[in-house]
Amino acid sequence: MKATKPNKMGFTLLELLIVILIIGLLSAISIPMYKKAVEKSKVADALSTMQAVSKSEHGWYLVKNNYTKDFANLDIDLYDKDGNKAEDEILQGINYTYELLDTGILATRTNGEYSIYQDYDTKQIMCTPG
Repeated sequence: MKATKPNKMGFTLLELLIVILIIGLLSAISIPMYKKAVEKSKVADALSTMQAVSKSEHGWYLVKNNYTKDFANLDIDLYDKDGNKAEDEILQGINYTYELLDTGILATRTNGEYSIYQDYDTKQIMCTPG
């Protein structure tokens, strides 16, 4: 009677546990980095919108000698989260709520984490928590 070799086609439990551990470590590192990258893209979008509003406000100021507090008066088309054209002094976007102030624009994160303010005259951008 000839001895047969054991079948070595599968993985051991230890090998599977090591693979699961490696996947867990990689995800623990990559998920926070992913969230940070997503937040950076949202901030970039808000800054782009704020810059467009600021340029449009300067055009309004040259004609009227004051800044408008109504998005409908601006020469750019902005839309709210429901797809309606922006009107009044507040625009509710998906990620930010934009508000036209006397000398600048305020973008408040919808989750309330922070606000970004851009002054029309100095073009200075400030970020405040909460």
